[in-house]
Amino acid sequence: MNTMADAPPAAGTPAIPATPATPGMSSRETPGNQATPLRDEMASDNDRLWAMLMHLTVLVPVFSFVPLLCIWLQKRNDSVYIDDHGKEALSFQISMFIWQVAAGIMSIFLIGIPFAIALPILAIVMGIVNGIKANQGFYVRYPITIRFFN
Repeated sequence: MNTMADAPPAAGTPAIPATPATPGMSSRETPGNQATPLRDEMASDNDRLWAMLMHLTVLVPVFSFVPLLCIWLQKRNDSVYIDDHGKEALSFQISMFIWQVAAGIMSIFLIGIPFAIALPILAIVMGIVNGIKANQGFYVRYPITIRFFN
């Protein structure tokens, strides 16, 4: 079955590029025309290190957003890469706090107990995974995150 998505562009219509137009960025196309995570080839090793450290602040046992906020406020003007990772990691940690409060309230009815156990595990695993991806130069997005910053 030939669908509109499978059809080549009409004559005179420019084809949509497979990679983003931003210099230094690369993306691979997957089936269904969905791009895999964006990678910034221009991010310096220093930028990648700071981005990784911001994601790994989730390992700080109490008030993990404080070192993250300090790093992000200090380094956000140095690089768009650092700024993006700081916004994403901070949004994730704030979201996790909100979800933990909701799970705590739901625990009164025993519904929230599995969530109260699973959310910290999810936060640690995702923080480590996204920290590694950030150090490899990829832009990352966390699941179940309310994006507080543009």
